Amino acid sequence: MNGYSRNMKPCRLKQALALTLAATLAMTFFACEGPAPSKASGQAESPQQAAVRPVSPPKATPAPVNDRLTPGALTTYAYLLFTQAMLREDEEALLLAAPVMKEAAAPVRVWMEAGIWLMGRRSSSTIPFLEQAQELWPEDMSLTMLHAEALMEAGMADKSIGITRAYLRRHPDSTDAKLELALLLVKHRDFSEAEAILNAIPQKNRTPLVNYYQSRALVGMERPAEAIAYLQKAIKEM
Repeated sequence: MNGYSRNMKPCRLKQALALTLAATLAMTFFACEGPAPSKASGQAESPQQAAVRPVSPPKATPAPVNDRLTPGALTTYAYLLFTQAMLREDEEALLLAAPVMKEAAAPVRVWMEAGIWLMGRRSSSTIPFLEQAQELWPEDMSLTMLHAEALMEAGMADKSIGITRAYLRRHPDSTDAKLELALLLVKHRDFSEAEAILNAIPQKNRTPLVNYYQSRALVGMERPAEAIAYLQKAIKEM
């Protein structure tokens, strides 16, 4: 390893190694395609030679690259597409990589990183991208909450609250999901339901964040004295 590699930051070194691996994978893949056909010689073919030459069957349309990769290679290929798109901040490349990422069952953290990046750009592609991720990882809470937040930011409050309710029905003991639903309801100005959800959280599961959200719901319900008490409690327990 040269001096430059030793002095590279870990993230830059990881990116450089990823691109090197991409080049290696590409060379390996195309090497498997076989040698290129040799150029024809300058000598013209006689009519007799043409008559006896066997007719080759028409070539089939090549399959997509990911159809010709082993599962392990497909995973690597998907990750490299993702890494290159994020390194170049290329939204179009990321969206083109998404179907390959889905087929390769890319880890949820990869989808989360890309989804947060798209949300930060206020991209109109954020929700379609996260929908693909949710089809692959429907029970991941963090991904579901990110999807719900994106929907809320896009003005799709009913759908945002709907997917959070659906997740909570499948995971009724999830305090984090209850908190997320309460927060979305506060944003939607459904203060009474938000307070009811927070009141139902058992004492052993109550955290400063629960008390903080409860204070926000109470402010919305114009009950400032109670809101201050919950806020003070949240600050004290932090």
